[in-house]
Amino acid sequence: MAHYLHKCKHFFCCLLLLLFSSSILALENRQMSPRSSHIDEASGIELKRISSNTYNQELNTSIELVVELLQHNEPLVNANVSWFIDQTLASSNTQQGAYFVSNGATNLVEFTTQTDSNGQARVSVFIGNVISQFQIRAQASELLSGSFVSQEFQITAGVGAAINVGTPEQEIASTLDALCPLLQSNESSISTEQQALLNRCKELQTAIVQGQTLEAANALREISPEEVAIQSAVSSSFSGQQMSNIASRLSAVRKGSQSISLSMFSLRIKDYQLPSYLVKDFVKNVFAVNENESDVSSLLSNKVGIFLNGNVSIGTRNTSNNEDGFAFDSYGLTIGGDYRIKRNSFLGIAFGLSKSKVDISNNGGDLTANGKNIAVYASHYLNQQTYFDGVVSFGHNQYEMNRNIKFVLAGNPTDRTASSNTQGKLTAVSLGGGYELNDDALLMTFFARMNYSSSQIDRFTESGAEELNLIIEKQKMDNLNSSFGAQASYTHSTRWAVLIPFLSFSWEHEFKSEANQINGSFADSNLTSNFTVNTEKLDSNYFTSAQGISLVLPRGISAFFRFETLLGREFYTVNNFSFGGRWELNF
Repeated sequence: MAHYLHKCKHFFCCLLLLLFSSSILALENRQMSPRSSHIDEASGIELKRISSNTYNQELNTSIELVVELLQHNEPLVNANVSWFIDQTLASSNTQQGAYFVSNGATNLVEFTTQTDSNGQARVSVFIGNVISQFQIRAQASELLSGSFVSQEFQITAGVGAAINVGTPEQEIASTLDALCPLLQSNESSISTEQQALLNRCKELQTAIVQGQTLEAANALREISPEEVAIQSAVSSSFSGQQMSNIASRLSAVRKGSQSISLSMFSLRIKDYQLPSYLVKDFVKNVFAVNENESDVSSLLSNKVGIFLNGNVSIGTRNTSNNEDGFAFDSYGLTIGGDYRIKRNSFLGIAFGLSKSKVDISNNGGDLTANGKNIAVYASHYLNQQTYFDGVVSFGHNQYEMNRNIKFVLAGNPTDRTASSNTQGKLTAVSLGGGYELNDDALLMTFFARMNYSSSQIDRFTESGAEELNLIIEKQKMDNLNSSFGAQASYTHSTRWAVLIPFLSFSWEHEFKSEANQINGSFADSNLTSNFTVNTEKLDSNYFTSAQGISLVLPRGISAFFRFETLLGREFYTVNNFSFGGRWELNF
């Protein structure tokens, strides 16, 4: 019984704690949320906000604000509601800031209206033609008791409301809409760079007022750092190139691990097909294999191998809402060696170098990136048909970028180049496996692979663009994707080599396809000017088609060539060329 009471006591204590926590959370949420109703308990007077409490409004436009006045839940008719504008961060000229409009009066910052038959009072507010932030307060009082109730409205008047929502240019516009009133209110004491930034704000607001919205949007897009997203794309490309080079090596070594029957070879000399015993002698003498084996167990049976593989990637990316287009050439070179631990297992290490050159569309600038990489890889056959392999790699990348900023606003041309230099780290893991089916000279391989990469790019500050220089915060990107596909290869022997042409097709799936974020601020503002630019969301699904040929030459020498194309990947057109060679050492 005591045990049961102890359990009940514990349960009720937990329940009370949960209710108390919920009450505190609800109270905090209530305190943090803008009040939609203000009531004076003594008089029973209540003022409700009918329209929204926050507005992001275009310049030179009007908005209507509405409140409802009640007493003991009944509408108060013909009661006075006073309205006040507080625009300490706006221009001192009220006709350029915000003001109430009534019967032709255009300079009112205090105004009184009366409630209608429903107890509602409304007022029209003209926004003006300067970027500003201000507060409008509605207040009603009970004369006998001296009590009052009020409601507040927050207004941002600026460029951002005229720009397409969700774009990089709209994010920069919203940042300037918050920054410019602060600069304006301290104009007498701001620095030269801050004054230049304030002048940019005035150019933008002039363009919007004059109806030059497209010109303003173009200028904001030029200022925006959406081009920085190319850095993470290049980092991902470097990881893919090095993994591809090592995957080619894994495939080559696996071919040397297969149990290959002599019946797979069709050796002809001048249209005469040699009998099997001559084929055996040919393979034994040319490739120096063990003559005691009735079947040739390995064309490349030596334990130690050295390889050199290269990869060239050429492609373009089309311009989208959130990212600029670009054309790129990327090169990867991998050299390494491996040791066959057992007949069905081997372990290796590789070093890689990568280089990429990117030209941003419409003369938008360029990026040069260089990378270094070290990787450890291994493969193991569970049986004659099933294998597993894995790769772990670590890299270091260097990025040099030039962003060209060119636009004309309010008749003033701007031509700047924002330059930056930063570095980053890259870690990648790849795990995969496959199942092989032989039919004489035909080999079918069904494979699956999971790839994970994590890259970091250090914080950097641009130079050369004066007041338009930006600080870009540290970037971190994680990618996780899978690849499922099949490859068909056919082994054909000639007098001078064994030729193995192949075809491959795979489905690629991105598990982390959400957009990345570029966080930054204006370098010379010395005030809060933080912004977040979202990159484009990645394709969740696309395909890869590849074809090529491998050559096995005498004395442990072999080579391959592979051409690969990405299919169905939005915005991208990419072709990859892979090539390489290896040399098996006899130890």
